[in-house]
Amino acid sequence: FMTLLRVFCHLDPQGNRRALGPALVVLFGLGGVSAYTFSLIARVGDDVGAETYFDTWGKVVSERSSVLVSAAITFMTCAAALSYAIIIGDSFSSIATLAGAPALLQRPNPWILIASVVLLLPLSLMRDLSALAVGSVLGNLGTLFTAGFTLLRLADGSYAPGGRFHTAIAAA
Repeated sequence: FMTLLRVFCHLDPQGNRRALGPALVVLFGLGGVSAYTFSLIARVGDDVGAETYFDTWGKVVSERSSVLVSAAITFMTCAAALSYAIIIGDSFSSIATLAGAPALLQRPNPWILIASVVLLLPLSLMRDLSALAVGSVLGNLGTLFTAGFTLLRLADGSYAPGGRFHTAIAAA
């Protein structure tokens, strides 16, 4: 949500709030399409008596082409894990720089490797993800809190030119 909001707000050269409406329309439109698609897949799976997406594909399309589903899901999972590792690496390298850590830890690559091996690989190998339910709820609450706070700062103009935090924004 925040990324989409930033992209649409940056398209407006004056930083006006005109882009907020279209950004929200696109956001909720894509969210609606995604929700409908997931619902449709679940209903089709239920109708054909399948337990998984892989089984649903095999019963509706063909068993032979089910390997395409596995390949697509594997690729998507690897791409998501890489994206998460890059975000974690960039975040932790910035934190390490602010904390005055050694030069090696101020670069994102060591953090990407650490995050991949210590965090993401064990999570990827878990068979049952129910243990992550509490963390998922907390993560969603944190995202909603961040979105609300960002909208508050947008509304009060804190980061706009002349706002109280405008000078805190790095020129780059």
